[in-house]
Amino acid sequence: MKVRVEMKKQRAIEDIRGYAAARRIRILSHGRDRMSQRRVTYGDLLHALMNTMDCEEGENGRWKVCSTDISGEPLTVILLFQDGLLIVTVY
Repeated sequence: MKVRVEMKKQRAIEDIRGYAAARRIRILSHGRDRMSQRRVTYGDLLHALMNTMDCEEGENGRWKVCSTDISGEPLTVILLFQDGLLIVTVY
């Protein structure tokens, strides 16, 4: 069972990186608001997604992506897979 979870997680990381590299990202208005409030740029978001090493599956198909922004500061992104990446929020 643990092997399946790890395989699913690794597949999610690969998909997140691939969608980000292809710029297949849509940011919901809530996500844009949080990015603005937290001074997270689109470049920071891309960097975090393309370089993530860790994520975990949450409720309702959401994924929590733990990474860093361009300057190396921690950045967490909550997203859904929906014809690419649908960014729900950042913190």
